[in-house]
Amino acid sequence: MMTGRGVAHALLRAAPRLVSALAQVRHGDRAATAPSGRGSVRNRAATGGSGCAPGDELGLGSPKGRDESRPGSLPVRLGIAWVLCTGILLAQTARLEFSDKLRLVDCSPSTPVPCFRARVNIVDAKGDPVSPVLPAQLAKSLTIHADNLEVTPFYASAGSGSAGAVRSRLALVVLDVSGSMNQLMGNGQSRYAAARAAALQFLEGFENGSDRVAIVSFESRSVVARIRQAVFAGTAEEARRQVHALPIPNPRGNTALYSAVDTALDVLAEQVARAPGAPEVLMLVLTDGKNDVQAGDDPGLLEGPEGLQAASNKVRASGLQVITIGLGDSRSIDEPAMRQIGTQFYLVADPEGLKRAFSRARQLLVNRLQATFVSPWKDRASLAGKSIRTTMTLRMPSGQEIASDERVWAAPQIGLPLYEGKCEPRELKAVLSPGVRETGSEWWTIARPILVFVSVGAVILILWFWIPRLAWPDQYLGDLPVRGGAARKWSSGHTMVSRRGPAGPPGAGKTAPPGFTRPGGGRHGAPERGASDATIVKPRPDMGTRTRLGDRRSRDE
Repeated sequence: MMTGRGVAHALLRAAPRLVSALAQVRHGDRAATAPSGRGSVRNRAATGGSGCAPGDELGLGSPKGRDESRPGSLPVRLGIAWVLCTGILLAQTARLEFSDKLRLVDCSPSTPVPCFRARVNIVDAKGDPVSPVLPAQLAKSLTIHADNLEVTPFYASAGSGSAGAVRSRLALVVLDVSGSMNQLMGNGQSRYAAARAAALQFLEGFENGSDRVAIVSFESRSVVARIRQAVFAGTAEEARRQVHALPIPNPRGNTALYSAVDTALDVLAEQVARAPGAPEVLMLVLTDGKNDVQAGDDPGLLEGPEGLQAASNKVRASGLQVITIGLGDSRSIDEPAMRQIGTQFYLVADPEGLKRAFSRARQLLVNRLQATFVSPWKDRASLAGKSIRTTMTLRMPSGQEIASDERVWAAPQIGLPLYEGKCEPRELKAVLSPGVRETGSEWWTIARPILVFVSVGAVILILWFWIPRLAWPDQYLGDLPVRGGAARKWSSGHTMVSRRGPAGPPGAGKTAPPGFTRPGGGRHGAPERGASDATIVKPRPDMGTRTRLGDRRSRDE
């Protein structure tokens, strides 16, 4: 992988060749319009007559084998030079940015091995989206590093690809309608009007059947109720009607920013759970101030450092892409808080900048790369308790590589990690491709629960039969052979004999309970007690009506 310094050196090395190529293109254009062949000779002389022009290093061809007078050669050579130049510059400045957290997905019945799904944007150094020319074989051009294990995804797609690969999209736009949104901007337009115009700009390119967008407002009153009433429009016309129906800012309304973000995340999570497949998700939050909750506002609104931390934790736990936009100057916007409750922050001061920010948010939603790969760990039990550090690298057609920052996937410390989605039909088909599934992994997946069941059964048997014999050895006495070949439980003399040795003298064992003695007072040769023999209870004649309490009183007297 080429580092930033390596890319810079490559750019410096390529710069003279690009300049020479452009100069050759200019000379070639003059030669194509010259009345005689002198221009072509003059061009070869300029290259030193070696027969290898500087453009050859860029693949522009040799002057000897190239028709200088061919129409269209100038645009072709300019295009090639431009692609190479922008490819090098892109590799120097662009990076991959995760737009969603890594999600564990179930690709059964195609494979029993758990899979991961990753989604990224290609952005520049400022975080703005860029749309370069992608490789033809996108999956083979991507490399995943999971805890230093290199994995190639079995499926990859671009959101701006063919119509058959377009994924569904969910977007929730949350607009501030507090009293300060009535303030006028430099062009005489209010902040509220600029926000409505930017929301309409966000709906440009809306695709019916693929996009579902909801536009809601908030201030400091009825915050939860307003956002809970969000309706995700399935057509561009329905979405525009929501923009035009936004309420006029309340002059007495404050800004419950943290509670608005908290509630909006819940609404968006519910929509994602009900949506078929695995849609692309985005939340856009616009405000012109900072979190401001006063007396008379809704009770229980989030505020202070605790409220900021609660909203921030919820954004991080959701893994969703949250774009926050501050409208106004930096003194009125709480920029650290906006960055903490979002994944990307834009500060704008005029209506045109606000439209550009909304357009960038739309591009981040549409131009995403998705990669699905098989987990290097063959079952969920092997993933239990793990924290997997993951990076992604994309090799561009020019040969340069664009890398992402590190993203950590963490399993719960107790229990198996749960699946967060199901593979889509295209993914299920791709995982069946030759070379994706490793042979020999299925038998272990089937044998593992069987071995666990057998092990648990063995432990239960040991606890049931062996541990009690160790704790109470004198209670486990088997039948003992006696003279005459018969077996008996109780020994002569109304005593019980241990199986550890021969019968001892009378009184060596425990006395048999009443009713189980031999008839005749324990004489040898008396028959054993049978199952049909009745037990006769003989009360003691000396008991009378005495009680233990009475006996104690008599003794005390």
